[in-house]
Amino acid sequence: MIKISKKKLKKIKGDITIVRTTALKNKVESLNMRCEYEDPYDKTSIYKYFSRTIRCSWVCTSLFTSFNQYSSLKKLIISYQGTNSIHLINEFYGKRLVHLNLYKKVLDAYLKQNNLDRLFTSNNLDRFAMVESKLAKKYKVQLIGIPHGLEYGFKFPKCFTGDIFYATSDFAVKYFNNLYKTSKFVFDKEFITSIFRKKQTDNNDIKIVYFSEPRESFVNHDIIRGLLPLFKKQNMILSLKLHPKEREEDYDDYDVEIIENFNNAITGNICFSRKSTILLEALYNNSMSSAILLNNKDRTFFSNFPSLQTEEINQAFSFHELESWIIESYKKKIDEKRT
Repeated sequence: MIKISKKKLKKIKGDITIVRTTALKNKVESLNMRCEYEDPYDKTSIYKYFSRTIRCSWVCTSLFTSFNQYSSLKKLIISYQGTNSIHLINEFYGKRLVHLNLYKKVLDAYLKQNNLDRLFTSNNLDRFAMVESKLAKKYKVQLIGIPHGLEYGFKFPKCFTGDIFYATSDFAVKYFNNLYKTSKFVFDKEFITSIFRKKQTDNNDIKIVYFSEPRESFVNHDIIRGLLPLFKKQNMILSLKLHPKEREEDYDDYDVEIIENFNNAITGNICFSRKSTILLEALYNNSMSSAILLNNKDRTFFSNFPSLQTEEINQAFSFHELESWIIESYKKKIDEKRT
């Protein structure tokens, strides 16, 4: 807070998004609106509009406020998990509670100084979403929810954030409006396309790309080991786009092509993954899309995402089913290029 230099804030009107995650940053690149960034450690973040004195007072207030929240949270978690869970509360919630209260302070001050119409957010169900919802109502700013990833199909105690929430399909709109007894979920194909569409690449090669997932990474290895013999038989190359949380060296033993650039991986190719937003993004980027669902857990997770329940996303329950789909999809992509 002390290191961030003060910058004068000119009063603004209209729409804004406050970016806290890489996922939102990538989505709003194509939207023509003002963006601010929230990061207590970054000198370019939204905190620069307020003096060092104010910022430091916010930190102190946030710290003391978090003690009361921590006390309530501690009682709740101990009632469920016992006293042995105390160290987990410290590790997981300590800094998070202070950060939440700090964000509440800066967002309150920012909305108060400006005359905004709409605030776009991808904080859909978390603690930051609760803060944004409360302050948007306070300052009569319309809150617009952008999908952060895939929306779970089971009901949460509180509905997704926003006066309007952009769902990713007509099916998802009907499903969530019925689930939460609301009408705020809408599907705007042009808008959803604009946030998912990536810059087209000049690469004419059609790649077969597996997008890995960081959770239960052993499943990634099972999939790659199972597919490589089939790819060798078909004289095909398996490309791999790693999740940012994974390490390339963990896959050194496999004869695969590692793709570094996400746009190159998602655009105009044959894409498959287990249960990921990738499956949707592929459709919006002229790629073929398939889920590979080898175990009951992945099948269950996949079925709990209404946005993935579309005929455009293939479902393969074995390596041979995926192989058949890849061969058929490859022929279709070749025909597309010829025409």
